[in-house]
Amino acid sequence: MTLDIRAPEFWQLDRVDAELRRVYDICAGCRRCLPLCPSFKVMFDRLDVDAVDGDVEKLPAADVKEVVDLCYQCKLCFNHCPYTPPHRWAVDFPRLMLRARAADARAKGVTLQDRFLGNTVGSIVDQHVGAACNQTAAQIATLITDVLEKCFEQRAVPETNDRAPDRYSCNTPGSFEAVSGTFDSVSVSFEPFDSFDSFE
Repeated sequence: MTLDIRAPEFWQLDRVDAELRRVYDICAGCRRCLPLCPSFKVMFDRLDVDAVDGDVEKLPAADVKEVVDLCYQCKLCFNHCPYTPPHRWAVDFPRLMLRARAADARAKGVTLQDRFLGNTVGSIVDQHVGAACNQTAAQIATLITDVLEKCFEQRAVPETNDRAPDRYSCNTPGSFEAVSGTFDSVSVSFEPFDSFDSFE
């Protein structure tokens, strides 16, 4: 196995697939990493089906790729694995997953979704979508606060004729109407109590 990105075999998809299957075979015999990450659970589930029966050569390419896609580079498996270098089997699962992703991206390209979601520094996501989300979050927080204040105010303070009409109506139990529409299953109620002594 080579992890040197300057070596031509690093980028060859058939070499990457052979290395993935070699490491999957070693992992299937050990299974110490099963509780660590979804990659291992999926790998072992796919290897244990009757059609594959533990033979990594029978494992479909889609299942091999699914294991790679589920690795989120926590690197817990590297510290847990008894076969990491300098062991003669030289299992380095996290780096192999990175190699598989890099070789796949070089051969097939990167999808627009991955480009959009992966490039967050100085990108469209950072400049426009992030700013829009910040403004929207502030507006929603203000709206919710305003609605709750009006509901509490109407329940706690008796109605008088000289008061201006409210934008929100909380008069019907179980619902209230706001400017943007009707929201069901919202109820605000107050239970009067005589003193704090009743909480003993």
